[in-house]
Amino acid sequence: NAFLSQLVIGVLVDNIRRQSGTALYTEAQRVWNATNTTLKKLSTNKKAQKPTDKVRLFLYDLLDSKPYEVFIMSVIILNTLWMATEHEPAEDLYETIQGYGDYVFISIYMAETVAKLYSYSVISWYWPEVKEDPVSPPLLPRLPKFYSPYFGDAWNAFDFVVVAMSV
Repeated sequence: NAFLSQLVIGVLVDNIRRQSGTALYTEAQRVWNATNTTLKKLSTNKKAQKPTDKVRLFLYDLLDSKPYEVFIMSVIILNTLWMATEHEPAEDLYETIQGYGDYVFISIYMAETVAKLYSYSVISWYWPEVKEDPVSPPLLPRLPKFYSPYFGDAWNAFDFVVVAMSV
């Protein structure tokens, strides 16, 4: 009787392990696996698809290039230094120059935001991968899903909020 119960339990544990691979995890491994699974669900990791339109493709390649990344980081550093020079009491000439400088930086950030919104697109449609079940076909037709290549990236969403607040 004990042999039979151990055999059944062994077969059940082995089947569960084969299906999910987690039957024999320690508690720390279960926590790590749950955290890893949650992180994978939260991050879409969907990069914007390359557009086919010539203008959008040019902007996409430009915004995805290393020289542009260096340029925008330089602008961010210059903007930080520019804001650090602000002081009180300031002369009228300094305030005028400071105001024009602020407009230049805001214009650069707005141009980047508009270019990314246009080239990456706000919404993209895709067909999710579906595992066909021959026993029970789906009741509803397979519908496309959508995601936002621009807002799917946390840095782009942050940039958008900052630019919108500065305008």
